Amino acid sequence: MFFLVVGTLLLLEAPVAIYRQEAAWHWPTAPGQILSVGHSVRGGTSVKYNYFVAGKIYESSSGDLPHINRARLKAGNKITVRFSPDEPRVSVLDPGFALGRVFEALFGLFILSQSGVMAMLCISSYRNPGNTVWTFGWGRKPR
Repeated sequence: MFFLVVGTLLLLEAPVAIYRQEAAWHWPTAPGQILSVGHSVRGGTSVKYNYFVAGKIYESSSGDLPHINRARLKAGNKITVRFSPDEPRVSVLDPGFALGRVFEALFGLFILSQSGVMAMLCISSYRNPGNTVWTFGWGRKPR
């Protein structure tokens, strides 16, 4: 059940993130500032930043930037942030195609398929209560 949930979440989250990264090329920009830089759980760079839109300050973070040059990212640096014109709280620090998200979607598909295989194995292998023979496969094996 765990694999089914994780696989589904990865498979559904990745296309949304890929779309957002690509759509950000057409979004307006706003001035911002880096608050902190660290390592993300996935092995990339995590950046926490704020930005100003129409006199209002927003705070956001990037979860994983595997291809960005970490040396140029320091707390206090001025940056340009792209934000959604419909929802200014939604922003992207580094627009473009997110290849890591494609790998996440493929991994989610793999986990989902493996949970299907495990479910089929659980359903198809059962103990026949009439004797002590363990059966494996679809249907009964006569003794």
